[in-house]
Amino acid sequence: MANYRKTELTTKDDVPLSDILGYATTLIDEYRDAPKGFLNQFTQEVSSRVFMQRTGDMTWNEVAEMEHAKTGTLDSKQMAFSVKSYARSLGFSREFIEDNPSELLREELRELTKGADTKDFEISFDVVKNGIADGSQLWFTPPDHGAYSFTDTHNHTFPDTNTLFGSTGPYTVSEHVREANKQLRHHGKSPSVALVSSNIAAELISERTDGTNYYIPEAEGLREGALPEQTLREDGTHFVQTAWLDGNDVFIMSDSRPIKTNTVRPIEITDNSGVPVGGSGGSYGDPGALIGAYGSFRKGAKMADPLAGVKFTADNLA
Repeated sequence: MANYRKTELTTKDDVPLSDILGYATTLIDEYRDAPKGFLNQFTQEVSSRVFMQRTGDMTWNEVAEMEHAKTGTLDSKQMAFSVKSYARSLGFSREFIEDNPSELLREELRELTKGADTKDFEISFDVVKNGIADGSQLWFTPPDHGAYSFTDTHNHTFPDTNTLFGSTGPYTVSEHVREANKQLRHHGKSPSVALVSSNIAAELISERTDGTNYYIPEAEGLREGALPEQTLREDGTHFVQTAWLDGNDVFIMSDSRPIKTNTVRPIEITDNSGVPVGGSGGSYGDPGALIGAYGSFRKGAKMADPLAGVKFTADNLA
């Protein structure tokens, strides 16, 4: 009887490549559908790279009898941002598939999606770090609010304690936060989330003396749902720590979701011809397309309101 060779490429433990492709397709679908609760607190997806941002105010005025209302003062400012491509090779060759068990291939796919999640966070975080008003000229003049008026070089970046307070201190981290939050409230904005380093997180916890077991979660781990109930809060601001910060820098964002994002292509596994794996050729597409495939997505992000955040460095702590 003739010996027939198997007709489908399999892993070392004889799992067909089509099974691996099915796992990959399911994994990508789950990633796309997974809520990103933390990022959603200050980002908003928009449908185009060019969008209109409203500036100004619609303050109501008293009118005399038979007097017509005056024209509103909201201006539309057209904004645009660039979309960039991001990719990472999966590294599947025929030899790699034949020489390794199926679980190793699945682990590679899981790591690929984790890497995409890290890059997605990095994109938004870079906008936070670089998009807050720093005293350079804005593309608009901030409207007056209450007793406060502003110029188009208004600044929300404070490199040290002295600049923030106008005095040398020392001050606690909580006092720094309350002072910084005034900058948001001067514009009618409400502080929401403060991103801090592990050093600042430890300082905040040590300031509490009421015996409550406060908690400062890690931003990278907040994939879904609301912040934990015991998350430390000060002056309306929840604290979240991140490994992307060190030292004594603090970034506070308002609740207005000022970062706009535009995802042209969400994460996918792309074959070496540039089309998505699993997108054609049957229920799961061509399993062989995994050879030489890579993960990719296209996305852009921009700080639409540079006055919706405050950055400060707490260099003189009490």
